Amino acid sequence: MTKTIIFSFFLVFLLSSCGTNKPARAKGIPENAFWAGGPDGGQWYLIDSINKSAKTINCKIYNDYTGELVIDKKFTLHCPSTDTEINWDDLEKEFRAYDGTTIYITTVDGYGKYCSFK
Repeated sequence: MTKTIIFSFFLVFLLSSCGTNKPARAKGIPENAFWAGGPDGGQWYLIDSINKSAKTINCKIYNDYTGELVIDKKFTLHCPSTDTEINWDDLEKEFRAYDGTTIYITTVDGYGKYCSFK
């Protein structure tokens, strides 16, 4: 019985620590920017424009805690399978992470590979 109670508390703790810990919006981050990331951190993103035919976005990325502008760049969609479609109308739900060069998104192509913006 005691092992069951201890295991239950451990399971609740483990599940509650797996959330996305969205930080408070730091000074300098625009109100219309959105946050994407995981328990270990993330970034704030502001998509200035989308060109669906060219498969590009103009995006600003801000540090999640300091609010500093990390990059302001035109990114191009890269998918190993060229027939992959992403949700251009709701890109906020696509963003997962940024590693300094690449924005990783949730869309998986026909080969089972994740698409990204570079």
